[in-house]
Amino acid sequence: MAKSPRARWPRHSPAARAPRQAEIGSYKPDFLWPAQFLIVETDGHETHGTRFEEDRARDAELKTMGNTVLRFTWLQLTERPEWVAQTVFAALRV
Repeated sequence: MAKSPRARWPRHSPAARAPRQAEIGSYKPDFLWPAQFLIVETDGHETHGTRFEEDRARDAELKTMGNTVLRFTWLQLTERPEWVAQTVFAALRV
């Protein structure tokens, strides 16, 4: 099995230290960097394919709290992990 994109990130980087499933309000995003107000959600078609409207409402609420919300698909995570990492790093300004 291939390594997850997150496993490829340098251990010392802020991206590698994101708390998983930490709570913010009534939500538990996939990854949260509270100091940077950054949330990353990873979407697979099986789980999120039928939750499009719910996910967008959640994003809107999280954004009104002052957060940046980035969403990546499973295909992006597995086929373009470097781009995903660069995007997260840019949002973290690392």
